[in-house]
Amino acid sequence: IETIVETGFIGFATLLAAIAFSFSRFVRDFWRYNDLSALAVICVWTIYWSSGLFNFSYWSAWWQTTFYVATAICLAGASVRQGSDTK
Repeated sequence: IETIVETGFIGFATLLAAIAFSFSRFVRDFWRYNDLSALAVICVWTIYWSSGLFNFSYWSAWWQTTFYVATAICLAGASVRQGSDTK
């Protein structure tokens, strides 16, 4: 509701599309490459977006920072593994 109030239905639809696209990409990477870092990102994203349905502000800086840092840590594992596969 907060997202709709602050950005309107266009902003809400854009947010949902971005989340759905990114989430589907992580799921595809997990199934295609058996990438555990993609599974970790799926877990982080599921927790963040589902907990936001209850009681916190998506725009709060400390929530966003925690979300981005947790996502970056998970994706760093994929980056390290991909770099070692090319050698």
